Amino acid sequence: MNQFQAFFTRVVTSIESEQTPLKRYVFLFCAILSLRLTLEFFSNNRLFTLADIIHIGLWFVFIVLAFLIQLQWFSGETPQKLVKLVITCFSIALTAPLIDMLVSHGTGVKMNYLSLNNWRDVVYAYFTVGGPSLSRGATLGIRIEIVLLVLASFNYVFTKTRRVWRSLLAAGSIYTVLFLSGTIPFLITSLMRYLQLSYATDDNSTSLLLLLLDVILIFILCFRLFTPPLKAIVKWMDWWRVLTAICLFCTGSFQALHQYPDNWKLDPSTLLTLPLLICLIVVFCFYFYYIRYQGGKLFAAGYSVENTVVALLLVISMSVSYKTFLVSMLVWGILFMLYEPPLYLNRFLFPRILLMGMFPAAIVLGGFVSFGAPLIGFPSGALIWGIVLAASLSATCHVPFSGWGRRLLAGLGVLILAYCFADNCLFSEVLQVTALLSLVPFVVVYVLGRTRTEQIGKLLLLFILFLFCYVYAFKIW
Repeated sequence: MNQFQAFFTRVVTSIESEQTPLKRYVFLFCAILSLRLTLEFFSNNRLFTLADIIHIGLWFVFIVLAFLIQLQWFSGETPQKLVKLVITCFSIALTAPLIDMLVSHGTGVKMNYLSLNNWRDVVYAYFTVGGPSLSRGATLGIRIEIVLLVLASFNYVFTKTRRVWRSLLAAGSIYTVLFLSGTIPFLITSLMRYLQLSYATDDNSTSLLLLLLDVILIFILCFRLFTPPLKAIVKWMDWWRVLTAICLFCTGSFQALHQYPDNWKLDPSTLLTLPLLICLIVVFCFYFYYIRYQGGKLFAAGYSVENTVVALLLVISMSVSYKTFLVSMLVWGILFMLYEPPLYLNRFLFPRILLMGMFPAAIVLGGFVSFGAPLIGFPSGALIWGIVLAASLSATCHVPFSGWGRRLLAGLGVLILAYCFADNCLFSEVLQVTALLSLVPFVVVYVLGRTRTEQIGKLLLLFILFLFCYVYAFKIW
């Protein structure tokens, strides 16, 4: 026993002390996953589609992330070492399909979610590591794999802490999460039955739930990996701007539900897209402050933080709908052209004003298309007015003229243009009044001073924007 423990410690230390960059372990995970998928399809003797690859891939991402976070919590080891250990040991996942192929002599088994009909079946399956059937659901290979993982987890935590009770809690927690991951369809069905929702014909609620869990676990892992820089970025955030962006997104959503009420129905899939949209907004906020305030200097070299964030934007937006994906890329493109090389258009006056005017309109369009409305279905007059008004606010707040007089003239010119556009837009009275009222905080900010009065002026700007969104939503309903 002592020899085995010494061997176990040597292997763990060797893996944790490996000097390979962490991003290479992402490629290792993909390599192992491709082997596991191929073996699993042969073991199950089944045809597969792209949806199967995505679904199973999301499930394994969830397992690895949950396994990693729990081990870090119970062992107290650094996340960097555990990333190396967990992804390397993910190769154990290759054992289950190999065992099933050997046991079934190549005839195939039904490796799938657990077949559960009621909560009594859930309790029975939990204490028997998968239920009565060894040929479907939790096959013999999966059960052996689970037992190996749980024992290895117990031994690892015990090696790090020398506490039996903590090791037992770690093993029990990891087994419980593994078991619950096999009951996801049953849990979703039970929840939808409670909420009295019916499945759509093209339902993908299970994949969406897995993606949501993956994104949440990635947030937790990133916070543990980069606690100081993330706290600094959160400290930099202007929460008034974040609330304004959410208000604009909701305005587009209200418009979509009013104009196209039959295009969006509440069902299991659309219900799960709502928290995914919240995650999308969170990722965009992080990206904005990361690139605007030189967040890259806060992170150690070797971490592709920005690429990871963009990948999350792509995956989350595409999972909601292809229209949300397009508008998300529009928002990202505006931010990229403003604050990223090689253009850095934020340095130039008129491109900055134009793009900053398009930015709020793109957020409104994001809410509009995310709830089933067509992109070109948004009222064009209101869209043009919104761009002009946002550009005017950007000009009055950010134009680097030398002297308040030139700022005043620039702001007045754009406001007059917005007032003219409002004559041909929907809700022209609301638009015109809003355009005129936006002059008041402009004068407060740039005529009376730039200290406490500037803060008051910005609050007035935000108040008028919220007032407009409220009146606009009220007019719709």
